[in-house]
Amino acid sequence: MRWIVIAFVLPTVAIIVGLARTGGTALAQSTEVRLAASVLPAVVLMQIAVAIVSVVVTGSEYTHGVIRASLTMAPRRGLLLTAKYVAAAGFGFLVGLVTAAIAIAITAVFSDRGGEWNAVLMRAGFGAGAYLAVLAVLAAALTVLVRGTATAVLIVIAVVYVVPLIAVPLIPGLTGTVGEFWPTTIGLTLVAPPGVGTVPPAAGFLVFVAECAIPVILSWLLFDRRDA
Repeated sequence: MRWIVIAFVLPTVAIIVGLARTGGTALAQSTEVRLAASVLPAVVLMQIAVAIVSVVVTGSEYTHGVIRASLTMAPRRGLLLTAKYVAAAGFGFLVGLVTAAIAIAITAVFSDRGGEWNAVLMRAGFGAGAYLAVLAVLAAALTVLVRGTATAVLIVIAVVYVVPLIAVPLIPGLTGTVGEFWPTTIGLTLVAPPGVGTVPPAAGFLVFVAECAIPVILSWLLFDRRDA
């Protein structure tokens, strides 16, 4: 799994360095806001790595037939699935914090002024962790629903990139409706710097959590009832 993360870390770092050197993240005069703005593109690039790792780890039991042994050793299915989701959330949160720290550190190196840790940077850093934590749980839940790694990978790619970045912009009228409230789009409002987007960060993240809760609850109910 570490190779999946590394494969996305290297281009992410390269892009952040390029943005920092060209001033591409300078969305305002404030150095703190500029540092915080660097977190958003880093998270956008790393989110698919987190989602795919969550899918592969969750779906490996179905791929190799280990799920039957797991259910035999842990007959309380709800607790077993909850443990999987907690592990996925912890992984996503850690990757988010590290990604934000790297993005801020790289941008600070190329900044002409030193920035201090304040509410803007704290929200960007912990927002990245919170966003990727929920996304990892969503990816795990989708894997449990379809019970297949390959299918789940295609679904998360569609959720993370294809629909918000390709399908929505090509269909007139969806940008301000479906596009604005698409899970990954509205969830990233917590990571975006001040002045970006029309939805308040806290409200956007709550909507993101509510949207992701639907497949999570559905997967929990089905996992508790159907055969392995």
